[in-house]
Amino acid sequence: ASTMKKWADVPKEWPETIAVVHDNMESGTPPQAGPRLIDTPRANDIICGRGNGFNKHIGNINYRSLVRKWQTPYANATIHNKAQIASKLIKEVRQLNPPGRFLTKTPDGLSWMEMDEVQVILKVSKRIRDGIIQSKKTANKKCARDGAAASNEKRFVKPLPPPNLKHAAALKEEKELREKAIMKREARILKEIEEAKKAGKATSDREYAAL
Repeated sequence: ASTMKKWADVPKEWPETIAVVHDNMESGTPPQAGPRLIDTPRANDIICGRGNGFNKHIGNINYRSLVRKWQTPYANATIHNKAQIASKLIKEVRQLNPPGRFLTKTPDGLSWMEMDEVQVILKVSKRIRDGIIQSKKTANKKCARDGAAASNEKRFVKPLPPPNLKHAAALKEEKELREKAIMKREARILKEIEEAKKAGKATSDREYAAL
């Protein structure tokens, strides 16, 4: 009864986030009971980490292209549908030939293992949001360069106003807080899904959706 009460308290704005896990399980990619060690990533795999070795992996290069492809639909989607956009990207990776996997290093650093479904959804959603922010910054810089070039052609350069550092810092802090709040809510909901599944509180996707 207590578990059912928890499900009743799930925020109404996140039903699609819950449905993503159900759909991905239905597609044949549920979280594994234990990590399966992988010696060498395949070409279509996405390997998570930092540095040129990760960035230059062909799977990561293709993944960045997919992220750019889904940025506009994600930005235009309502908060109810953003998780579904992330799910479409994940399914597109897994429908490649061979299927792409989301991999991370094992704790000893000697092998690779697949990330669980919760990690994948959170990671992909975060990557799309970061891509949207970076695209906006790039567009703003281009506009600034184009504006400066136009002014130079007229042999008149209008001085830029001094930056409002306090306002910029406040906006940055607001974005970071909003980002943390989104990730915290996603993590809480997805954790409850996993706990309910392990406790045997629901045995089918239809029963999950009813919670």
